[in-house]
Amino acid sequence: MRGYSSTDHLIASSKLMTNGQATVPLRVRQRLKLKPGDTVIFEESKAGTVGIRKALPLDLEFLSAMEESLSEWNSENDDRAYKDL
Repeated sequence: MRGYSSTDHLIASSKLMTNGQATVPLRVRQRLKLKPGDTVIFEESKAGTVGIRKALPLDLEFLSAMEESLSEWNSENDDRAYKDL
């Protein structure tokens, strides 16, 4: 579904699947110049809105460093302990 709000911002929608995945609508992929394999960043504003953008190389370096530093928390025991959070 597509439409325009009163502020002329593109609105696109996608259904969330039971596994948490959603398709990024074609117009959004085109606008962000996304291609298969690209990483996207979701950013929350102080007002509570969430935006999406294509990840920059610096974002990917930061995410990689964070992932490595949190590997000690990535175990089956942690999954069981925190599954209900």
